[in-house]
Amino acid sequence: MSTSSRSTPPQTAAETEVLRPETAPKASSHAISPLACFLASAGAGAMALTMLGYTAAVSVWALTELMGLPHWMLYGLLGLVALPVIWAALWVAGRAWHVEQLISQDKDVDAPVFSLGRYWSRR
Repeated sequence: MSTSSRSTPPQTAAETEVLRPETAPKASSHAISPLACFLASAGAGAMALTMLGYTAAVSVWALTELMGLPHWMLYGLLGLVALPVIWAALWVAGRAWHVEQLISQDKDVDAPVFSLGRYWSRR
């Protein structure tokens, strides 16, 4: 019987085919523009608004249908749950803008603060 040839793991760094740039990129050469920051934060906010809004609306609708509540109560509850959904979407958009700005300035991302004033106030 013949022995099967097994591939041996690479022994040197050159054999691992690690691709490294010849020179390090300049710190000021980011591809993040204010437009890209806006698009990223607007997209995150829109996604939060649609996903949280859909979840809240379906939950309220299911609750009112299961409990047999009148339709006027459904609309009232939808109005109530719209407030935290809008707050969360605005917070997500503000946080995304803040993080994009930190990344474009080569800074570390800080811990989130759950306040709209933190991200939407002028500095």
